[in-house]
Amino acid sequence: MGNSNSAQDALGKASQLVKAIKLMEEGEEVDELILPIQVTTDYICGCSQQERLNHFNTVIKEFSERKNKMKIEFQHYQDNMKGIDKKEFVKRVQI
Repeated sequence: MGNSNSAQDALGKASQLVKAIKLMEEGEEVDELILPIQVTTDYICGCSQQERLNHFNTVIKEFSERKNKMKIEFQHYQDNMKGIDKKEFVKRVQI
């Protein structure tokens, strides 16, 4: 389900619920069977629980890889900085 289709569907269901609430406030009876079903996480996300888990696992894997890469780069940077004498360091900082 696309985002615009999901949004239109959600607005239609919300509209049905608003109409039903108004009728109930006016003392009218509302047939509960015609009301939209309970909103689930599958409906909100537009995908099943397994699809969400797969997506989150992919995101976690990508961030873990980025973290590890940054950690290695930072370690190289630290190693390079340790090899610079104080005078050279001051020159680089002032530039």
